[in-house]
Amino acid sequence: MNRAAAKEKRRSSGRSRSYLQTRVRGQRLYEAAFILAIFELTRRLHQAYRQAYDKQAAEWLLPQNSDVQKTYSRTFNCNKTNRDIFHRLRTHFPQFANFNGNFGPGGLASASVSFGSGTITKGATIPIHNVDVGPGGSLPTTFDVAVKVATVSTMAGRSMGFSFDTLPGHVLYPASISFFAVQGDQGSVNFSINVNGNFSSTTNKELFNHAGGDDLENKIWNNLIDNVERYCGHEPQ
Repeated sequence: MNRAAAKEKRRSSGRSRSYLQTRVRGQRLYEAAFILAIFELTRRLHQAYRQAYDKQAAEWLLPQNSDVQKTYSRTFNCNKTNRDIFHRLRTHFPQFANFNGNFGPGGLASASVSFGSGTITKGATIPIHNVDVGPGGSLPTTFDVAVKVATVSTMAGRSMGFSFDTLPGHVLYPASISFFAVQGDQGSVNFSINVNGNFSSTTNKELFNHAGGDDLENKIWNNLIDNVERYCGHEPQ
Protein backbone atom coordinates (compact mmCIF):
# COMPACT_ATOMS: atom_id res chain seq x y z
CA MET A 1 0.00 0.00 0.00
CA ASN A 2 1.45 3.35 -1.00
CA ARG A 3 1.66 6.29 1.35
CA ALA A 4 -1.36 8.16 -0.13
CA ALA A 5 -3.63 5.10 0.20
CA ALA A 6 -2.59 4.54 3.83
CA LYS A 7 -3.28 8.18 4.64
CA GLU A 8 -6.74 7.96 3.06
CA LYS A 9 -7.48 4.77 5.02
CA ARG A 10 -6.55 6.46 8.29
CA ARG A 11 -8.76 9.44 7.41
CA SER A 12 -11.67 7.14 6.59
CA SER A 13 -11.19 5.18 9.82
CA GLY A 14 -11.13 8.45 11.80
CA ARG A 15 -14.40 9.57 10.26
CA SER A 16 -16.00 6.23 11.15
CA ARG A 17 -14.90 6.48 14.77
CA SER A 18 -16.12 10.08 14.98
CA TYR A 19 -19.48 9.08 13.52
CA LEU A 20 -19.85 6.20 15.99
CA GLN A 21 -18.92 8.43 18.93
CA THR A 22 -21.45 11.03 17.83
CA ARG A 23 -24.16 8.37 17.57
CA VAL A 24 -23.31 6.99 21.02
CA ARG A 25 -23.39 10.46 22.56
CA GLY A 26 -26.70 11.19 20.81
CA GLN A 27 -28.20 7.92 22.06
CA ARG A 28 -27.08 8.65 25.62
CA LEU A 29 -28.53 12.18 25.50
CA TYR A 30 -31.81 10.77 24.19
CA GLU A 31 -31.93 8.18 26.98
CA ALA A 32 -31.17 10.83 29.63
CA ALA A 33 -33.88 13.13 28.25
CA PHE A 34 -36.35 10.24 28.21
CA ILE A 35 -35.58 9.37 31.85
CA LEU A 36 -35.97 13.02 32.90
CA ALA A 37 -39.31 13.24 31.06
CA ILE A 38 -40.59 10.11 32.83
CA PHE A 39 -39.40 11.47 36.18
CA GLU A 40 -41.14 14.82 35.62
CA LEU A 41 -44.37 13.14 34.50
CA THR A 42 -44.32 10.89 37.57
CA ARG A 43 -43.72 13.89 39.85
CA ARG A 44 -46.61 15.84 38.34
CA LEU A 45 -48.97 12.87 38.50
CA HIS A 46 -48.05 12.29 42.14
CA GLN A 47 -48.62 15.95 42.98
CA ALA A 48 -51.98 15.94 41.21
CA TYR A 49 -52.95 12.79 43.10
CA ARG A 50 -52.02 14.31 46.45
CA GLN A 51 -53.98 17.48 45.73
CA ALA A 52 -57.02 15.46 44.70
CA TYR A 53 -56.64 13.32 47.82
CA ASP A 54 -56.47 16.37 50.10
CA LYS A 55 -59.53 17.90 48.46
CA GLN A 56 -61.49 14.65 48.76
CA ALA A 57 -60.37 13.74 52.27
CA ALA A 58 -63.02 15.85 54.00
CA GLU A 59 -65.74 14.10 52.01
CA TRP A 60 -64.97 10.42 52.64
CA LEU A 61 -63.78 10.35 56.23
CA LEU A 62 -67.06 8.77 57.38
CA PRO A 63 -70.34 7.66 55.75
CA GLN A 64 -72.75 10.46 54.95
CA ASN A 65 -75.55 9.09 57.18
CA SER A 66 -73.69 9.77 60.45
CA ASP A 67 -75.37 11.41 63.46
CA VAL A 68 -73.46 14.69 63.21
CA GLN A 69 -72.32 16.36 59.99
CA LYS A 70 -71.09 19.91 60.25
CA THR A 71 -69.03 22.22 58.10
CA TYR A 72 -67.53 25.47 59.36
CA SER A 73 -66.20 27.44 56.41
CA ARG A 74 -65.01 30.99 55.91
CA THR A 75 -63.21 32.87 53.12
CA PHE A 76 -61.13 35.95 53.93
CA ASN A 77 -58.17 37.98 52.72
CA CYS A 78 -54.88 36.78 54.13
CA ASN A 79 -51.34 38.15 54.20
CA LYS A 80 -50.11 34.55 54.47
CA THR A 81 -50.44 31.58 52.11
CA ASN A 82 -52.46 28.47 52.82
CA ARG A 83 -49.12 26.71 53.29
CA ASP A 84 -48.17 29.19 56.05
CA ILE A 85 -51.49 28.51 57.80
CA PHE A 86 -51.05 24.75 57.47
CA HIS A 87 -47.56 24.75 59.00
CA ARG A 88 -48.50 27.19 61.77
CA LEU A 89 -51.49 25.06 62.77
CA ARG A 90 -49.36 21.92 62.79
CA THR A 91 -46.82 23.43 65.18
CA HIS A 92 -49.02 25.75 67.27
CA PHE A 93 -52.43 24.07 67.28
CA PRO A 94 -53.39 24.99 70.90
CA GLN A 95 -52.71 28.65 70.10
CA PHE A 96 -55.59 28.47 67.61
CA ALA A 97 -57.88 25.84 69.15
CA ASN A 98 -57.92 26.45 72.93
CA PHE A 99 -61.24 27.93 74.05
CA ASN A 100 -62.43 29.75 77.16
CA GLY A 101 -65.96 31.13 77.18
CA ASN A 102 -69.65 30.71 77.75
CA PHE A 103 -71.97 28.27 76.02
CA GLY A 104 -75.34 26.58 76.26
CA PRO A 105 -78.85 28.00 76.76
CA GLY A 106 -78.55 31.68 77.60
CA GLY A 107 -74.75 31.36 77.68
CA LEU A 108 -75.00 30.54 81.39
CA ALA A 109 -72.46 27.70 81.39
CA SER A 110 -68.73 28.15 80.81
CA ALA A 111 -65.99 25.94 79.44
CA SER A 112 -62.23 25.78 79.32
CA VAL A 113 -60.94 23.51 76.55
CA SER A 114 -57.21 22.89 76.14
CA PHE A 115 -55.48 20.86 73.41
CA GLY A 116 -52.11 19.16 73.82
CA SER A 117 -49.11 20.99 72.40
CA GLY A 118 -47.60 18.21 70.30
CA THR A 119 -46.85 18.78 66.61
CA ILE A 120 -49.54 17.51 64.24
CA THR A 121 -47.94 14.45 62.63
CA LYS A 122 -49.66 11.36 61.28
CA GLY A 123 -50.30 8.85 64.06
CA ALA A 124 -49.77 11.36 66.89
CA THR A 125 -52.24 11.48 69.78
CA ILE A 126 -53.54 14.92 70.81
CA PRO A 127 -55.01 15.08 74.35
CA ILE A 128 -57.96 17.39 75.10
CA HIS A 129 -58.66 18.67 78.63
CA ASN A 130 -62.15 20.03 79.20
CA VAL A 131 -63.58 21.76 82.28
CA ASP A 132 -67.28 22.66 82.13
CA VAL A 133 -69.05 24.71 84.79
CA GLY A 134 -72.83 25.11 85.05
CA PRO A 135 -74.80 28.32 85.77
CA GLY A 136 -73.56 30.18 88.81
CA GLY A 137 -70.53 27.93 89.15
CA SER A 138 -72.60 24.81 89.73
CA LEU A 139 -71.78 21.25 88.70
CA PRO A 140 -68.14 21.66 87.66
CA THR A 141 -67.20 18.73 85.44
CA THR A 142 -63.74 17.77 84.25
CA PHE A 143 -63.00 15.16 81.62
CA ASP A 144 -60.11 14.23 79.38
CA VAL A 145 -60.39 12.78 75.89
CA ALA A 146 -58.06 12.53 72.91
CA VAL A 147 -57.91 12.40 69.13
CA LYS A 148 -55.46 10.67 66.82
CA VAL A 149 -54.01 12.38 63.75
CA ALA A 150 -55.28 10.33 60.80
CA THR A 151 -54.05 12.24 57.74
CA VAL A 152 -51.62 15.08 57.01
CA SER A 153 -50.93 16.71 53.64
CA THR A 154 -47.45 15.74 52.48
CA MET A 155 -47.06 18.01 49.45
CA ALA A 156 -47.63 21.71 48.92
CA GLY A 157 -50.77 22.51 46.94
CA ARG A 158 -53.80 24.78 46.74
CA SER A 159 -55.50 22.59 49.36
CA MET A 160 -53.55 21.58 52.47
CA GLY A 161 -54.76 20.17 55.74
CA PHE A 162 -54.99 17.31 58.22
CA SER A 163 -57.65 15.26 59.99
CA PHE A 164 -58.28 13.74 63.41
CA ASP A 165 -60.06 10.52 64.39
CA THR A 166 -61.70 10.62 67.80
CA LEU A 167 -60.72 7.98 70.37
CA PRO A 168 -62.97 6.13 72.85
CA GLY A 169 -64.37 8.46 75.52
CA HIS A 170 -65.19 11.26 73.11
CA VAL A 171 -68.83 12.41 72.81
CA LEU A 172 -68.58 11.65 69.09
CA TYR A 173 -67.08 8.22 68.48
CA PRO A 174 -66.31 7.10 65.91
CA ALA A 175 -65.87 10.48 64.27
CA SER A 176 -63.45 12.49 62.18
CA ILE A 177 -62.59 16.19 62.19
CA SER A 178 -60.73 17.69 59.24
CA PHE A 179 -59.06 21.06 58.78
CA PHE A 180 -58.28 22.47 55.32
CA ALA A 181 -56.77 25.74 54.08
CA VAL A 182 -57.43 26.36 50.37
CA GLN A 183 -55.58 29.07 48.47
CA GLY A 184 -57.98 31.42 46.67
CA ASP A 185 -57.54 34.25 44.21
CA GLN A 186 -56.11 37.71 44.91
CA GLY A 187 -54.72 36.83 48.32
CA SER A 188 -57.80 35.12 49.73
CA VAL A 189 -57.91 31.85 51.66
CA ASN A 190 -60.81 29.55 52.44
CA PHE A 191 -60.49 27.75 55.75
CA SER A 192 -62.88 24.95 56.63
CA ILE A 193 -63.47 22.45 59.42
CA ASN A 194 -65.59 19.37 58.77
CA VAL A 195 -67.04 17.23 61.56
CA ASN A 196 -68.54 13.87 60.73
CA GLY A 197 -69.38 11.20 63.29
CA ASN A 198 -71.72 9.22 65.48
CA PHE A 199 -72.64 9.61 69.14
CA SER A 200 -70.82 7.25 71.47
CA SER A 201 -73.95 6.73 73.62
CA THR A 202 -77.58 7.78 73.99
CA THR A 203 -76.64 9.86 77.06
CA ASN A 204 -73.99 11.78 75.10
CA LYS A 205 -76.51 12.34 72.33
CA GLU A 206 -78.93 13.97 74.79
CA LEU A 207 -76.20 16.09 76.36
CA PHE A 208 -75.01 17.21 72.95
CA ASN A 209 -78.47 18.08 71.64
CA HIS A 210 -80.12 19.51 74.78
CA ALA A 211 -77.44 20.50 77.34
CA GLY A 212 -75.22 22.79 75.28
CA GLY A 213 -72.77 20.33 73.73
CA ASP A 214 -73.74 21.31 70.20
CA ASP A 215 -73.29 24.99 71.00
CA LEU A 216 -69.93 24.37 72.70
CA GLU A 217 -68.61 22.57 69.63
CA ASN A 218 -69.74 25.44 67.40
CA LYS A 219 -67.94 27.94 69.60
CA ILE A 220 -64.70 25.91 69.74
CA TRP A 221 -64.38 25.59 65.97
CA ASN A 222 -65.59 29.10 65.13
CA ASN A 223 -63.06 30.39 67.66
CA LEU A 224 -60.33 28.45 65.85
CA ILE A 225 -61.30 30.02 62.51
CA ASP A 226 -61.37 33.45 64.20
CA ASN A 227 -57.77 32.86 65.29
CA VAL A 228 -56.75 31.75 61.80
CA GLU A 229 -58.21 34.99 60.47
CA ARG A 230 -56.26 36.95 63.08
CA TYR A 231 -53.11 35.12 61.99
CA CYS A 232 -53.92 36.37 58.48
CA GLY A 233 -53.59 39.92 59.68
CA HIS A 234 -57.03 41.22 60.67
CA GLU A 235 -59.88 40.81 63.10
CA PRO A 236 -62.80 38.57 62.08
CA GLN A 237 -65.91 40.39 60.96
